[in-house]
Amino acid sequence: MRICIYEDDAYENLYPLVLIRPVYELRCGMLKLWEKVRRSYPEAPISFFMRDYLAPAWSPKLDGPVNDASMLKGQDTLFINGRALWDGIDVPLYGGEEAGVSGDQVVYARAKAATLAATASEDAAALVAELSTAIPNKNTHIK
Repeated sequence: MRICIYEDDAYENLYPLVLIRPVYELRCGMLKLWEKVRRSYPEAPISFFMRDYLAPAWSPKLDGPVNDASMLKGQDTLFINGRALWDGIDVPLYGGEEAGVSGDQVVYARAKAATLAATASEDAAALVAELSTAIPNKNTHIK
């Protein structure tokens, strides 16, 4: 199982803070948002998806591949919205397929390799939106 941290279109709500950084590079307390995910799942490999113009500057600074479409297929994956305040969250890395939603926002989606292979999207945010209509949804309190 691997983890994919991605930005969705709602990053614009955090302008100007995220104009020159991915949303998961924002700090909440001592840690950056992506570091909170790393702390929750220390052994899982992480890949990152961000706006294309940011990738050259941020790729060397992150702990995994950036905007690598091959990370979207071929293995069970937990997709995590980069805006999520992922602190003390109890979402198991392994389990059945589900999309965690808060209101109309997808916070996370856990998908099997076979489901991912059947999707057409090459963009992480679009893929998660597609998954949220294909797998069971679960209401979550994660913001």
